[in-house]
Order: sequence, then C-alpha cells, then structure tokens
Amino acid sequence: MNPGKALAQAQHAGTQLLKYSKHPDVQAYLAEGNKEGANSFSTTITLGVTIDQLLDIIGTAQENHYLAEEVLDPSYPFWVDVEIANLISTRTDLEDKIEKVKEEGTRALLIRTEVTCGWILGSKDDVNFTSLVKNLKLHI
Repeated sequence: MNPGKALAQAQHAGTQLLKYSKHPDVQAYLAEGNKEGANSFSTTITLGVTIDQLLDIIGTAQENHYLAEEVLDPSYPFWVDVEIANLISTRTDLEDKIEKVKEEGTRALLIRTEVTCGWILGSKDDVNFTSLVKNLKLHI
C-alpha cells in the first residue's frame, strides 16, 4: 500500500473509533491526550502486520474485551496490467466482486472490498494488552 493509501486507511480507522465515542475506554484515551496537551487525540502507534496477524490479533483482543476492529474498505483501488484485468472476473453476483473503473494505456484501475488495516485500543501499562502486539515491529 502506498503512503497516500496508508494515510487514508489510518483516517478510516480513526473515524471508525467514533462509533465508540461514549465508551469509557475511548473517553479515557481522549482525556489522557488532553491532559498531555493534545487536542482530542492521544498516542497512536502503527505496527506492521500480515493480514493473518491482523485478524488474529483483533479476534483475540475482542475476546479479551478490548475495543478492536478491522477496517473493511468497500472500494479499495488497485492497478493491474490490462491483460491481467481482462482475466479477473467482474461478475457482480460474486461475494468478492471486483469492478473495473477505467483503463489507462496498458493498465486498468479496479476496486474491490479489502481489509486494509485495523485498530485496537489499550494501554501500554496493561501487560495483557501489550502481549497482543509485543512481537510486532513499527510500520516503516
């Protein structure tokens, strides 16, 4: 994922958190940030994961009552060679449908539903929480 897409997906994750705005953990997160001088945000750390790690960590976090979700983008864009694009099914009756948006020269822009990132809310002082992510490295 290029940097622009990553920034957009991170914004999607932050916006998704709004549906929990009245949850005590979100309130504590915002209060901690405000106490430290931030304007309605707090520390966020971005870690690199594979899709399997992401889904496993989110599932485990939810089982342990942490706020956590994956971001499912319903129209994630990607470019492929036109020759390949013509081999990809664009049937709309399929669950994992792909739509061709346009062609430019030898490449085609397609969109698909894609899990792009995820988020979990917790404290660095909570050993149960940190054990979920302790083996991951910072995303670079």
